[in-house]
Amino acid sequence: MPFIFLLVLLGLPLIEISVFIEVGSEIGGLLTLLLTIGTAALGIFIVRLQGLQIMAEMKQSIALDSPPMEGLVHGFFLFFAGLFLLIPGFITDFMGALLLVPALRLYLGRTGLATMILNKNKQPQNKSHGDNIIIEGQYEKTESDDKVKKT
Repeated sequence: MPFIFLLVLLGLPLIEISVFIEVGSEIGGLLTLLLTIGTAALGIFIVRLQGLQIMAEMKQSIALDSPPMEGLVHGFFLFFAGLFLLIPGFITDFMGALLLVPALRLYLGRTGLATMILNKNKQPQNKSHGDNIIIEGQYEKTESDDKVKKT
């Protein structure tokens, strides 16, 4: 997992720069800059509208004494959509735009929930070093441990 995070952290900016260069060579640097700013502004506007709508739906479901689970899923992914749309770049804007689709957000939420449930049911594995099995725990020395029985 850390390797994937490092790969994304280093690879995404390089890919974004290469896409900027390609788009800039086709339409010009100024238009590329304006397009990047415009997509970010439009995306944040849409995130704000959808967020307000989700908040109203959550208030309504709470008033009806039902848990606002779908609203929480939508809100979680809308946060990441806004984050992706604020990061300058066409690839992150595309990922943010995908997260603006409500059906996709619900699918990702259900898939993630199913994965968490499946992983919860797995048995924990013991840590082992060679032939030794390490069992983690706590030990407390008491007075009875200090006394030696004489027979």
